[in-house]
Amino acid sequence: MIAFLFGPFKIHFRPNKVRRESEHRADPLPLNMEKPPFRILVTDPIHPDGLELLVQEGFAIELGHDIPKHELHKTLGNYDALICRTSTRLDKETLQTGTRLKCIGVSSTGFDHIDLKAASELGITVLGL
Repeated sequence: MIAFLFGPFKIHFRPNKVRRESEHRADPLPLNMEKPPFRILVTDPIHPDGLELLVQEGFAIELGHDIPKHELHKTLGNYDALICRTSTRLDKETLQTGTRLKCIGVSSTGFDHIDLKAASELGITVLGL
């Protein structure tokens, strides 16, 4: 189950079923089982305060500055999100390797380095930070 915050309520997504938080009776995980952290790969330098804020919010951050394209292809499928700048080129082939990828945060201006059509087809949200 995945929960997203939309305005004043959460929407819980399950296969073939969408319910508002008010309709949600119980968390599907047992109380003694922790949810895995949302994993974020940061491929280009960003301000340390931004990284600290993400860690404080419970995200698992991994730095992969200047990662070669072939290494990015091998590892991108292990992450839920990617934070990059213009030096990380994301073509359709690269995006297809991100099987868990839900969103890409771009901490610079412009999206010329990202195949936006491929990202949209794959259900990956691209946003400016």
